[in-house]
Amino acid sequence: MPPATTIQASLATLKSLGRIILDVSVSDGDLRARLFEEVPREKLAAHVDTIMEWVTGKSSDLSHGIARRYGMLRKFSPILLEALTFTEDADAAEQSACLRALRILRETNAAGRRKLPDNTPIDFVPQRLRSIVQGNGKINRQGWECALLLRLRDEIKAGNLSVRYSKRFGRLDDFFIDDGRWQSTRDEFFGRAKLPADSKEVPEYLGRRLGEAYDRFLQAVPTNGYAVVDESGWHLSADATEKLDQDAAARWAPLKSWLSKTMRRIRLPDLLIEVDNDLDFTRHFMTPAQRQEPSPEDVCGLLAAVMAHGCNIGA
Repeated sequence: MPPATTIQASLATLKSLGRIILDVSVSDGDLRARLFEEVPREKLAAHVDTIMEWVTGKSSDLSHGIARRYGMLRKFSPILLEALTFTEDADAAEQSACLRALRILRETNAAGRRKLPDNTPIDFVPQRLRSIVQGNGKINRQGWECALLLRLRDEIKAGNLSVRYSKRFGRLDDFFIDDGRWQSTRDEFFGRAKLPADSKEVPEYLGRRLGEAYDRFLQAVPTNGYAVVDESGWHLSADATEKLDQDAAARWAPLKSWLSKTMRRIRLPDLLIEVDNDLDFTRHFMTPAQRQEPSPEDVCGLLAAVMAHGCNIGA
């Protein structure tokens, strides 16, 4: 981001020029002279040169900065891409350009080649980034790979791509029973849940359940101290608020201050993922293949490797 002083100065200049341009009392013939009277030509030219880098230069897009750190990116990106499995909508007519480019990148990494093949696609690259990806008819490997990694990130965030076995970026359908298994257990489920299996029976079922709920409520109205309904509507009772005296409030203030400073703040998705990491409850909603449960051979191999390295298993 540009320095705050640059932003403030540019906004102040824009405000001054905009006010004059929108002033209907200034004629078109006098407009240029009036603008330069408010902001001298040299000052305006300096502002334009300063912000040009942030509008169209190397600081105008995140891709430029990532491309400059390509060496650091290459230290871990091949391993990361091999560890992750990207999938897209099963109903897609053909594989997306992003995944086709990813397949070529993986093959190039596996073969240890530096040069990309001739059939390397660039149609996933936005038009504004074509200059750093392709020049003189040749594809720049550094710019192309950085643009692909950014596009993968954007496609995952947009929900167009998913990461297999991921808790946050996986396909929602993976958490549901597949159609074949559902058909074999469907009747048993509805019978145990005492729900109508035929969708045509649902309106009548819900209407009956709602009527029964109203009957139970009306029967309990004379003794219901929590909710009352009359001609003016619903009235819900509230617990009386305990009021603290001055001394109690003074003793309570330090605790409130300490809680506000030390209380951990966390987003709900992060909290759910953290709880699942400890309890591993989502595995019960997955198929055995999705759980990636290790086979006895894998366990024996792991123990042999640990023992071979002299690790203390009981530590």
